[in-house]
Amino acid sequence: MQAVLAMNQLLLALVISLSALTAKANLLDAVITVGPNRGETLLATVSKKVPARAVEEALTFFDKNNGVRRTALIFPIAPVPPTNTLEDYICNMPPYACSSESVVQKLFENRRFIVIFDLNQSSMRPRFHIVDLMTGDVTSLHAAHGKGSTCANDPSRACNFISDRDSEASPLGFFATGKSHKVVKERWVIPLVGLQGAGPGASRNDVPSTIVIHGAPYASPEFRRAHGYMGRSHGCPAITYSEIAAWKDRLQGGALFYFFHDSLPREAAPASFRF
Repeated sequence: MQAVLAMNQLLLALVISLSALTAKANLLDAVITVGPNRGETLLATVSKKVPARAVEEALTFFDKNNGVRRTALIFPIAPVPPTNTLEDYICNMPPYACSSESVVQKLFENRRFIVIFDLNQSSMRPRFHIVDLMTGDVTSLHAAHGKGSTCANDPSRACNFISDRDSEASPLGFFATGKSHKVVKERWVIPLVGLQGAGPGASRNDVPSTIVIHGAPYASPEFRRAHGYMGRSHGCPAITYSEIAAWKDRLQGGALFYFFHDSLPREAAPASFRF
């Protein structure tokens, strides 16, 4: 009787283990189980609206590094005048100062959303793609790139990508979102922390920086209509104030963010990753 009971307990343990493995199945092979996209693969569904290469690389990177723990240095932006002390990191845009904070991250604790910022597209097109990993739904927003990335003959497009806060350019590669916070009044930001070292065709983005998702007046429809292009940031992805307020809670806390451009060699994306 005891032998039978022990065997049943072993079988139950095996079933639980297999269930856990199934629950942790890779996103790259995931099949959507809820909503109108039910039965389709996540990759196929999202690729209808977002470049397939970007989707595949993002899901692969997520699968490879999900749950990894790392120590990251981030700079929460505070609504205080900047100082010149060594304890403070001076932001690109006074009067805000960024005090450094060392945090332990577990990638990717936000398993519901990823963002793919398709920098191949003009800023006149929705190119900031928010992907719901549960349903496969994609919400696409207009977003500004850094002024240092702007193409010489077209202010609506990005051509140069540098992971350096003084360049005022947008970076490329994979980032993780931090905790959203308010900088002044109702203006919110979501910090981004780089996850990649140097790779073929891409500079490292894991150096401390003040890259954040934020709202801006030059990201508005009115600005686009008046100028024929969207304004440019200091390197951050900028959307409208109402959009950052609407998404701040859902995109914070360890969501994957991919600055994507075709000029990034395929081998540079997941392959160049290092802590």
